[in-house]
Amino acid sequence: MSDWRVPGFTSTGSKRPDALFGAAAPDEIAGLPTRMTRAAGCRVWDAAGREYLDYVMALGAVALGYAHPDVNRAAEQAIAGGVAGPLPPVLEEELADALAMRIPWLEHVRFLKTGAEAVAAAVRLARVATGRERVLGCGYHGWLDWSQRGRGARGDAGTVCRGTVQRRGRDPALDP
Repeated sequence: MSDWRVPGFTSTGSKRPDALFGAAAPDEIAGLPTRMTRAAGCRVWDAAGREYLDYVMALGAVALGYAHPDVNRAAEQAIAGGVAGPLPPVLEEELADALAMRIPWLEHVRFLKTGAEAVAAAVRLARVATGRERVLGCGYHGWLDWSQRGRGARGDAGTVCRGTVQRRGRDPALDP
């Protein structure tokens, strides 16, 4: 298998076949899946037509399972109604009200378009609320430079992951 056009296949590194099954797993030789053709419920099918029970579940992003009929119907209705426009949709306000009724301590709601945008907003809000610049985090937080453990442009935020401090920029308290 060659992934030269889309190295790693997805932007989420933990969903690469070598991350799931080990770096030495060849394409079909070991019989391990490398790409999927479809998914339904908690099952996925690979390019050879083999069916697998998926314990990863898209890293938790599909709690109801893949291709859930109610989710598909809601997505189709949203697409048919136009999912993005020049003004906020009425459904956004209705959802914000429903959330506020169920979460009594909720003060404000902000809907964003991507996970990276949501992480960037959360970091910005945390910095404003605390007056601190450094950020601690663990796991995948998107492709933003500051969250890529030193890869890409140097930023001023630090990430703690698996007990290792990754620093960006110069901190006189930490760097002699």
